[in-house]
Amino acid sequence: NPNPNPNPNPNLPSMSDERSGSSSSRNSSRLGGKINSDTNTGTTSTTHNLCHTCHLPRPLRSKHCRVCGVCVDTMDHHCVFTGNCVGSGNRLLFVFMVYSALLGHSLVCHCVVVTIGGYHNLPNGSEEHPYLSALLAFHTLATAFMLALVVFHTYAISVNITTNEFWNWQRYRHFTSPSPFGRGFPPVFRNPFDKGVAANWREFLSSQLSRCPPKLGGAHFS
Repeated sequence: NPNPNPNPNPNLPSMSDERSGSSSSRNSSRLGGKINSDTNTGTTSTTHNLCHTCHLPRPLRSKHCRVCGVCVDTMDHHCVFTGNCVGSGNRLLFVFMVYSALLGHSLVCHCVVVTIGGYHNLPNGSEEHPYLSALLAFHTLATAFMLALVVFHTYAISVNITTNEFWNWQRYRHFTSPSPFGRGFPPVFRNPFDKGVAANWREFLSSQLSRCPPKLGGAHFS
């Protein structure tokens, strides 16, 4: 049978190729995806992925939370203490809460020590006030835990990375780079969002303040 779509010039795309390309473009536009071309590698990638649970376009750095049942824009983590997801719009409030909690626990520790008799009388005062000693031990542990959170989140903002990306970076292609030792070696970490400490903090504050406090509603990424 003769070819219904003859293409005399093999260097030019055929009509079927053009139709498939236009169809792919329409599908990408319908899903909200934007195709980016990498001129260095010759590959293309989309900035939006389709959530397999919500069946909605999911922006880059977003993640579906199984606990809350929604996709969260710039997902950081699901906080078990607040029972809510931390992401775009409330991450600044979470960081402020962590800093405030560190200051509060430290202040309680100082007040308990002063009530016992001061830092110089801490061993004897602990024996005389066992309940205050137990309270001091609890808030000391809480202070250490909050200090660890403050250090981690300060570092994460300084390098422009989320908690989810920090622990699961190997799952995301844009955070992996081929090993300099060649094939057979695990990929190495690279952060395409890191613009320097000052620029990262400016981006964090500007993006958070523009969406903080978050709008109430059932829509995704709100």
